[in-house]
Amino acid sequence: MADAGLFAACEMQGGRLSVQGNAGDFAAGALPGDMESMTGGTLAIRGSAGARLGDRMRRGTVLLTNAPSRIPPTFTEGGHGFDVFWLLFTRMLARETAHGFACFATLAGDVLPRRYAGDLAVDGRGELLIANS
Repeated sequence: MADAGLFAACEMQGGRLSVQGNAGDFAAGALPGDMESMTGGTLAIRGSAGARLGDRMRRGTVLLTNAPSRIPPTFTEGGHGFDVFWLLFTRMLARETAHGFACFATLAGDVLPRRYAGDLAVDGRGELLIANS
């Protein structure tokens, strides 16, 4: 998908979504009035994301190749020792050419992404990975 509007991957429960361009507000977020958002799957955004990315995210991975202007305060930086996960994760994405993830093969290597855990306001089991390609 080139660009995505509001609520891309909203309440996603599995699978993979690759946005080659930009995503609008509430990507991987919850619908208004709902308590949960993305509970599984992988959302990859090659461009920029709007406000409230991953809002109320639980057990999902959001991979960004460009850092957002601001990380939500309900996400905390950290997470060491996930180098094996990162290598396996990028290899898996590179194999998923039918889903448009082949471009992530270049991310595998010596440099690990910055990892943020969140959304701490709702159990904090999601993760935001920022890997500059």
